Amino acid sequence: METIKYEAEVNANRITDLDKFRSRYYELNRKNGTKVIYPSAEIYAYEHNLHILLAEAESVDFRTSWIMRPDYCSFDSYGTVVHWPLILFVNNAYSIEDFKNYDQILIPPYGLLVRIVRDKVPASEIEQVNKFNMIPGFKMFFRSPLDDIEKNRITARDSIDNSRNEMELSGNTVSVETTPTIQEDVQEFTLAATDITNMYVDLLYTPINVSSLSLYVDQFNIPQKYGYDYVIIGDDSDVVKRLSWNPIDCFSSNGTFVNTLEEGMKLKVQYLYES
Repeated sequence: METIKYEAEVNANRITDLDKFRSRYYELNRKNGTKVIYPSAEIYAYEHNLHILLAEAESVDFRTSWIMRPDYCSFDSYGTVVHWPLILFVNNAYSIEDFKNYDQILIPPYGLLVRIVRDKVPASEIEQVNKFNMIPGFKMFFRSPLDDIEKNRITARDSIDNSRNEMELSGNTVSVETTPTIQEDVQEFTLAATDITNMYVDLLYTPINVSSLSLYVDQFNIPQKYGYDYVIIGDDSDVVKRLSWNPIDCFSSNGTFVNTLEEGMKLKVQYLYES
């Protein structure tokens, strides 16, 4: 006799199970050494293939038995209840309660669902959430006794400040140092044949960090995923402002983003930079 536990184990081992398509993160407790691994809310393979899912989906009449029960719809369509998140995603329903008031809905073919498994994030790639990274352009400090070098720096800085104050009192002009200003830039590229061959474009400025980057293709409003679809590397002068989608430069050499770009497509890049 099948039990709920047995059914859950079978569904979890399916190649098309939802968690197979997600990114994974882990959080490390440095005090006791425990580590917790959990899936991301982002379903990367679904988002990356949204246009294909919509293009190949079949339009079917909505049944009254499916009202707020996408799991029933999944079972009737695929023979298993595990694909209800895909049905909500394709039909732009944000929750189970929103799955109602439809005349027709879109159901992607099961064969396509199997094909997009190749775009899943490898199980070996787990990103640490609380990992310490030094942010370029910002200095991080911690409490510790001052060494001789730091003492000399403080003394020299105080000496310069005193000299400036004396010059101001005497009426002489003092040069003023300006701090960098963070600005946002939006660049659009129409891909030429050379760009497709080179698999990169060069930005005007160096982004302050990868978190400020957003890359969009044509009119799609879903940003591409940094590290898997593209990265920022040094150009011919070692200035870090080259946007590359070459699989060799990305985290995974199995990325398919490079195969989706064609001559004439447009890339829109938003990022922050210092001026």
